[in-house]
Amino acid sequence: METVAIVMTCFNSERYLNQTLKSIAKQNFKDWKLYVNNDGSIDNTFKILKKFKEKFKNTTIINQKNSGQVKAKNKLLKIIDDHKYIAFIDSDDIWHTEKLARQIKYLEGSKYSLCYTDGFYINKNNSILSEIGINSQYSGSCLKSFLVSNAIVFSSVLIDSSIINEIGFFDESLDACENWDLWTRIAEKNEIIGIKEKLVYYRKHSNNMSLNIKKMLSNRLALINNNAKRYRNNFNDIDSITQYALYQCYYSFGKHELWSLNLTEAKKNLLLAIKYKPLCLKSRILYLKSCLGKSIILFYRKILNRRFYAR
Repeated sequence: METVAIVMTCFNSERYLNQTLKSIAKQNFKDWKLYVNNDGSIDNTFKILKKFKEKFKNTTIINQKNSGQVKAKNKLLKIIDDHKYIAFIDSDDIWHTEKLARQIKYLEGSKYSLCYTDGFYINKNNSILSEIGINSQYSGSCLKSFLVSNAIVFSSVLIDSSIINEIGFFDESLDACENWDLWTRIAEKNEIIGIKEKLVYYRKHSNNMSLNIKKMLSNRLALINNNAKRYRNNFNDIDSITQYALYQCYYSFGKHELWSLNLTEAKKNLLLAIKYKPLCLKSRILYLKSCLGKSIILFYRKILNRRFYAR
């Protein structure tokens, strides 16, 4: 039986899928089996997967009508065999060749149940945009940090498979933020390690779930409220933790909307951020910027860019 089960869902993934599969095939650690759920794709996704399976027999493919990525991932978790570890990868991301090998060394015989890595954000042409970064607050016993926000890239995660048997699968009441919820439930009774090695390439493009702002916001709020109830007995200061989580939520979405020049939504979210953390100066500054109007904001950005390139 292979050591690592690799879980991947696909939906109309033909554009980047070959690159993702190639990065799996090139892993220096070879003792893996790939489980793929082709979740109702109508492009060439299945043809690409079928061709990959012809070469790599340790591949299982499920074809089904579209059910959404959460149910699609759970269906895979329900059928995987008895592997020691489970790795996750999105069908548009890329792994470094040492990704699995390095993570297994950190988990093998350790106290940790989940290992995630640093990496790079890349664009549609594989050009590096920036580093992802590792926050030390999300290592060790770090449940409280996950009640506020998530700092783990899905495709960077390797977990001890026994944990899934203990805590269950992805929460199907969520259609976004389900990964965050799973890491939080793992962190309740287990320790996590984030390693600074850059072993994953997270692709940013127009179809990213993270760009579906309304869905992400509603699910993040649902998760924060769920956590406030679920972990009330874990922390005496759960109300203040929840308040800070709501502030972080509205501030991050407000900042995103401001950058996207969706000024009405930016104002609304930033006002809510101020409500949950009234003395925060940066929320107030961003709110004032959102009141300037698009033309002034664009002019301001132009000036900043000139200064930057003049250095």
